[in-house]
Amino acid sequence: MSNSAKAQDVLQQVCQDQDLIRLYGEGFRIDSHQIIETPFSTVFRLHSSSKGTPFRLYLKTLCESSDQAKAKAGIQNEYDIMVRLSQQFDRVKMLDVPHPVKLYADSASLLTEEVAGTELEDLLTGAARLFGQSSVKAAVQMTELAGVWLREFQQMTADKAVSVSFEPLALYCQERIDYLLQQQAPGVSASLNKAFMQLAKAAQAEGMPHGVFVAGCHGDFAPHNMITNKERLAVIDFTDYRMDCSLFDPINFLEKVGRMHNHFFYRSSFVEQLQSAFLKGYSLLGPEVTQSACYRLIRARCVLLRLFHYFMCRTRSWHMRIGHDAAYRESLAELHALLGSHQPSVLKQSLQ
Repeated sequence: MSNSAKAQDVLQQVCQDQDLIRLYGEGFRIDSHQIIETPFSTVFRLHSSSKGTPFRLYLKTLCESSDQAKAKAGIQNEYDIMVRLSQQFDRVKMLDVPHPVKLYADSASLLTEEVAGTELEDLLTGAARLFGQSSVKAAVQMTELAGVWLREFQQMTADKAVSVSFEPLALYCQERIDYLLQQQAPGVSASLNKAFMQLAKAAQAEGMPHGVFVAGCHGDFAPHNMITNKERLAVIDFTDYRMDCSLFDPINFLEKVGRMHNHFFYRSSFVEQLQSAFLKGYSLLGPEVTQSACYRLIRARCVLLRLFHYFMCRTRSWHMRIGHDAAYRESLAELHALLGSHQPSVLKQSLQ
């Protein structure tokens, strides 16, 4: 069965689900829907109503894969953490997650209620523009609240009994470096592979500093996965949830916001203001943490992925390529600084 046919079958099942009728009342119905295709899933935005009151649900169905058992385990994991978090965040003012309605385990599908509002990413980019700025105050407040949300989330999910190894992270980075080597990416050498593994071993031997621990990791903690509504902020999409070092999510958020520096029409000073606001809300990244080996390793991973992104975008229009060339060189220098490896001579050739 094709992914499209499978998704339509699940949608039909939802439309006739008696559990939903009992939950929302006899007048429950799905009036219309929109389809959002992603590389790994089909998402239906369901325009529903009950006794004349409209509301929206989201139905996510994972695409068929070679390891369907793993896919089902993954969506079960996502459902379980959303149930747990929705109960715990009910007691926390201004912070939220989508409410999970039902898991359709056999078809690897998950139904959730909509969190109405505006993506934090839209709020930030609107406020960062040089011209026609939207509310700067709201953007800063919501960014600080994102830091508060993450701190609360990590405290809810912390588990001292779980340990992590940094070697798989080094291997993950080495795969990306090997690809860049094959493509003859400027300034990338095999010494980076050795440097990543050495830093991973140092992080393992040093251990995690005070304030860093094993906790739930969202996996893509970034402004596009956050919904703001007045003074509330909700985090969505727990597809990649796992237990891991608590540094992954804050570093990922700071990296995603930091990339706004390279946009021609965004104010760099405002980007720095956003990063400071997040750090204030999160409040767990002191000097002891940022100087540790595990911080430098996880930060280096983010910089490598940024480098990878700029290299893969090298064939775009000439004016974007000029900006990417400069950002690529800056990222390469930052990567070598984090790894403590030898930095090649300044790159003069274009990525083209």
